[in-house]
Amino acid sequence: MYENISTMRKNKAFCLIFAFICITTVWSQEWRLGITAGYENTGAKWFQEGVKKELRNISGFNVGPIVAYDFIDYFSIQSGLYFAMNGFETSDHSILWNKYDLVTNEKTILYYLQLPVFAMGKLPIGQVTLLLEAGPILSYGVASHTSTQIRIGNQTETYNSSDAFNESLYPFNCSIHLGAGAEILGARLIVGYNFGVFDIGRDTKNNNDMKTSGFVVSAAYLF
Repeated sequence: MYENISTMRKNKAFCLIFAFICITTVWSQEWRLGITAGYENTGAKWFQEGVKKELRNISGFNVGPIVAYDFIDYFSIQSGLYFAMNGFETSDHSILWNKYDLVTNEKTILYYLQLPVFAMGKLPIGQVTLLLEAGPILSYGVASHTSTQIRIGNQTETYNSSDAFNESLYPFNCSIHLGAGAEILGARLIVGYNFGVFDIGRDTKNNNDMKTSGFVVSAAYLF
């Protein structure tokens, strides 16, 4: 009797160890961790009273860890946490509308923490896998820097501010990302475009509408 109980305990222990190995193996096959870095040329489209204000995109970047859930062969879900910098330049206008007139040039740099959630289609062709991804990017502004040049008579003075998210822009932002690229041996290259869907401007008196947009090129490696 005692031998049977001992045998049953050994069998249970063996089954638990085997199940743990199987779960770990499946988890490691389905989940992949990696890192990504990208070039952003994402600025903003700005309208006041239906009139478009000229904004020029500036070069920026994003970087951070990513995780991909490859639960079937031709489809996966990818997320991560990015630190991103983007922004825009303008002439003769100011996003800090309560402060400045006679603006000659203004450059605003925005820093965000971003949470992307992408659905990704995959098409293997030999060692290369073609990729198509789409999904939202939720962003929260953590810092900003605005440099504004003001013409006073024949002189131009420069003023700096770090209050864009407190005074003129909402820190929350949301955009829809579309991208395409390829992967080989864990290395990925994606070219995409981000479409802004949230009005980040705080100015409601002038029928303000400001949405970010622009293209991005990112390189990633998944282990």
